[in-house]
Amino acid sequence: MHNMKELIESIKKHEGFVATVYQCSEGFDTIGYGTRLPLTDFEYLDLADSRIMTGFGTGTDFPLSESEAEYLLKSRLSDITKEIVSQKPLILKLPLFKQMIVYEMGYQLGVPKLMGFKKMFRALEGGYYTLASKEMLNSKWAYQTPSRAKELALKMASAVNDASFDVVN
Repeated sequence: MHNMKELIESIKKHEGFVATVYQCSEGFDTIGYGTRLPLTDFEYLDLADSRIMTGFGTGTDFPLSESEAEYLLKSRLSDITKEIVSQKPLILKLPLFKQMIVYEMGYQLGVPKLMGFKKMFRALEGGYYTLASKEMLNSKWAYQTPSRAKELALKMASAVNDASFDVVN
């Protein structure tokens, strides 16, 4: 993965789009591309402003458009990447495409749960990507979302800068 655009496309592929509020597998209210509710004050105000301008409605009472859902995805992803870097600055020393794998995990799991992958982070710190990959798969996350976990773990184990870290299949 070379840039945030590819990361966003990967997240969109894995999360899927749902225009209305639904409960994720963990029981949380969610909307769009896996955006957990409630929205932050800034997200809610920006969304409300957008909807007032378009006459589409307010809040999440009306279905989201895909562009609104992508806005929320980008907003959350920005916050998540900053939080990951602040807690694990070593991430910036990894090859970019491996950073993106960790960011996608953070988007799906939330940063607190991602920080529970202590053995994975120790392996990454040492440059042991195959071991990090195994630690990714040795988790409740891998059990709950096996195809996504296997795909990301395979990319983590890859020794090559995987230019094909885009939408697979």
